[in-house]
Amino acid sequence: MKINPKLTAEEILETEFLVELKGYRIEEVDDFLDTIRQDYILFTETLKILESENQMLQKENQNLLQEKNDLVVLNKALKSESHAKEIEEVSNGAFIKRIANIEKLLHDVDKNIKKMKSEK
Repeated sequence: MKINPKLTAEEILETEFLVELKGYRIEEVDDFLDTIRQDYILFTETLKILESENQMLQKENQNLLQEKNDLVVLNKALKSESHAKEIEEVSNGAFIKRIANIEKLLHDVDKNIKKMKSEK
């Protein structure tokens, strides 16, 4: 949000008022305008600092959002990889059990064949 003030500190300093018979004391008006001008300068400098900090924070926020998105993608990839390894481990375990069962069956069949031969 850009703020466009109607006056500058210099315009406040250089402003002169007409003097009339029943007017204000010029010194009081000048002192008051000097105070306003000093505040105005302070506010302007503070605004510049805050705008600069705001831009810096917006960039930092953008970088953090990008980092977050990168971590989400990495997390999904790691979960997918981990899930694939779990499936592979389960599959390998299942194959090993099947092979062990087949070996047992073959051993039993071999045993039975030997037994049948010996009985003949």
